[in-house]
Amino acid sequence: MSYLIIGHVEFDEQEWFHMTFSECQPYEYLRKEFIKKVRNNDPDIGDREIYIDFIINSKEPMAIKDKDHG
Repeated sequence: MSYLIIGHVEFDEQEWFHMTFSECQPYEYLRKEFIKKVRNNDPDIGDREIYIDFIINSKEPMAIKDKDHG
């Protein structure tokens, strides 16, 4: 299952990550993984809130064309 998760950090621009798993994942797990990836990507976030705006899922692979995310 492929997921494209789009969210943002409080007072900041959108962030997104593409994640692939062998089976469906619950929302809470996806939320935690997204937050972990965003914080690892930018340690200066501090204690600002991270929000999920969209979760798009597909049983087929997604063609994501951006070298800065994965």
